[in-house]
Amino acid sequence: MGAAPSALTDSSSASLGQFGCHGNSSEKSQPLSTGSANSFAPSGHSRQSSSSSSATARLQQTLKRRVAWLRRRSSPDPAKQFRAFIADWSSADLRVLLDEFEALHALKDAHLGAAAARPQCSSLCQDLGCLLRTGLGSDARLILGGVAFPVHRAVLAARSNFFARLFANGEDYDSAATGGADYPLDLCVPGGLDPELLRALLAYLYCGEVSLARLSAPATVAALCHELGAPGRLSDDLAQLLDTGHLADCVLIFEEAEPRARRIELPCHRALLACRSPFFAGVVEKRLAAARRHRRRRLVRCAVHGGGDGVGDAQLAEPPLALVLDEAVLPRRLAPAMLTCLYTDRLPDCLALRDLMDLHEIGRFLELPCLTRASEDLLVESLCPDTLVPVLDWSGAGTGSAWVHRQARLFLCEEFAALAVQAPRVLTQLSRRELLAALRSDFLQAAESDVLSALIAWGEAQVAARAAEIVAESQQTGAPAGFSRKTGGGGGLSSGRQKRAAGSAAAAAASEELSSVLGDLVSQGLRLEHLLCPDSLQEAVRRKLLPKDAGLSRPAAWLHAGGGGGSDGGYRHPRLFAPHLEEIRSVLSDRTRDLTLAQCPPEPPRRLPASPQPAAVAPPDAASAAAAAAGLWGGHGGGGPDLVATLPPGCSPIDPATAASLLRRVQELLSGSLFVRAGLLPAADRAALHRQAQLWAVREFGLPDSAAALLPGRLPDVAFHA
Repeated sequence: MGAAPSALTDSSSASLGQFGCHGNSSEKSQPLSTGSANSFAPSGHSRQSSSSSSATARLQQTLKRRVAWLRRRSSPDPAKQFRAFIADWSSADLRVLLDEFEALHALKDAHLGAAAARPQCSSLCQDLGCLLRTGLGSDARLILGGVAFPVHRAVLAARSNFFARLFANGEDYDSAATGGADYPLDLCVPGGLDPELLRALLAYLYCGEVSLARLSAPATVAALCHELGAPGRLSDDLAQLLDTGHLADCVLIFEEAEPRARRIELPCHRALLACRSPFFAGVVEKRLAAARRHRRRRLVRCAVHGGGDGVGDAQLAEPPLALVLDEAVLPRRLAPAMLTCLYTDRLPDCLALRDLMDLHEIGRFLELPCLTRASEDLLVESLCPDTLVPVLDWSGAGTGSAWVHRQARLFLCEEFAALAVQAPRVLTQLSRRELLAALRSDFLQAAESDVLSALIAWGEAQVAARAAEIVAESQQTGAPAGFSRKTGGGGGLSSGRQKRAAGSAAAAAASEELSSVLGDLVSQGLRLEHLLCPDSLQEAVRRKLLPKDAGLSRPAAWLHAGGGGGSDGGYRHPRLFAPHLEEIRSVLSDRTRDLTLAQCPPEPPRRLPASPQPAAVAPPDAASAAAAAAGLWGGHGGGGPDLVATLPPGCSPIDPATAASLLRRVQELLSGSLFVRAGLLPAADRAALHRQAQLWAVREFGLPDSAAALLPGRLPDVAFHA
């Protein structure tokens, strides 16, 4: 009796093995009990073997039906489908379509450049160089040849061991309030140390720039390394300065916001705060001015009392500058990350997505462009299926980042087909606005059948969410839900007919509700004239998402000269789907290779030269550009629109000089190689290219996209003259 289970198992496994190797629809009559494995089954268990065989047969049929259903459900390869569609096209039509795709490809390059444009952000080196030039918050003076050089002890001590030893015995009183102590400097350098060389040396220590040829001479470099020590990378030295808190003269204080929260003090350096943020610069300047006034009053009081109270410089010492921060603006958990970015231009990689969004808003409030830029870069680097929807929702809001929003939309368009297959849940979570923006793009990487499937899946998810909300509300209020299942009397109909009728009514109601949820998404997002999959078309017609007379794509709909069109009767570009472009090139290449030279004489080259040269047109001078800008931005000359009345609320008016620079930047872009190549293509859309150049320029100047509408509709075609 103990051998029966193993025999049954062997019989089942043998039958499943036969299905896996030889099973098909024509083998229904093949006995499942044959095979060497079944010969070991005892005769006393024939009924159990028979039942096991019948169960295996049912499993086999179920698996066959499942495989057939999956084959019907899975969409065909878009590349093969498109190749079959263009197989009988003439070579001339294929070249016309190839011209359209190449023009779209060039326009996509311009679109990517405009999407990546954003205002310039000063780097750590640039801010420290400005700090050295202005001397803001300097707490020491280097004296050489009767010339005083205001410097900051913390920066030089972090960069050089020589200056760290020099400032180790500095004054105890508030040197920033008094302008700092004097430090005579004497270094052994070939040719002697003069003020010009010292100025170049300080510029190198502050921002890593070599502004004097003499400073790079081998003998000078060897002598300075011997005297000062070789400095490391600027960001690494300043990161060590932040960690050690050496010569810290400022403290960020977080008071007890909660009963159990403890007071936190973070030491830092006010010179670095001031040079990285205009907000902190104003705070530091006010505090230093107040400290100078307080010091003068104390000195006057000491002079009146004749110094009898023993007040001297040591007793005039000021405590570090204390900045008490509100945790509603800057949470204490994010303060170390903010200081790290302020000192190094980098953020830690371990920050959560919500922390990066909060740091971006903190950077905007505290006027820290470095923090805003670093958080934007990390948000874009973190884009993946799990973070796409939160990033899109946050960046599309008023407090988000327009640059991050553009990058997230580009990610969605590039990965749309992959998301539809590997992570369909992500597409169903998109907002209606984001889904429509992606479907309207000419650069969406998806076939129209994938677009239609994504639309249906999104609509079904919205219907399910709406039904769940109705059920939840009915459970909370005790009211009956807005839908019910009808049962009972059927007017003499049998139970089966009642179920079929109820199922048909439910399917019709579901299709109607799905159509109402999608609304105009199908007409605006789907390019029906380019749909090639008959199964997707039949499914949409069955669910009443498309009219019954809807047909598959025709060749004329893909060619501009064919007059094919969209829903309004006009021509709509086919999407720049990479597999379609590769198939066109492959088909043309195969035909060209098969033809002989006698049958097909060589054509003149259709592609652009390697380096097309724009026409030699002198750029507008500053006076004419300023005059044009004054008329454009609502100045006294010209009848252009008023900038204050046209720009969105919250945008500052632009002065004529900035407007002139904006116009010159647009002209520079149009004269560049990217737009020159795009404009010389046979099917180039120059109006769209002008639009991308205008968006590129206004984004570099930190203006909203709506400001591009105030620029001239068509600038001179300087870049597009052959």
